[in-house]
Amino acid sequence: MGLEAIKTLYVIGDNPMSDVLGAKLFDRYLRHGGRGRFDHLDLDLLEESDPPEPVSMLLEELSPGEQTALKQPDFVENDLYSAVQLIVSREKFRF
Repeated sequence: MGLEAIKTLYVIGDNPMSDVLGAKLFDRYLRHGGRGRFDHLDLDLLEESDPPEPVSMLLEELSPGEQTALKQPDFVENDLYSAVQLIVSREKFRF
């Protein structure tokens, strides 16, 4: 289609347990060609049942060190406007 591949994916969130961890796990997944070590988990089935939550299942598969590293955001801003400004600046967008 003539589109360039995405080089950087930004996710703005406020919850390290879900937003940051989820974004970093998704980044890992994309970098491995859409194949990951969690492929054996049926997360759709888990969403239909009560416990455990899908995020809990993923966490059980991670070492404590991985959990800590994956919950650390790469950037922290005070509000949405500042976060968008950071992205615009890093990507050198011109308006």
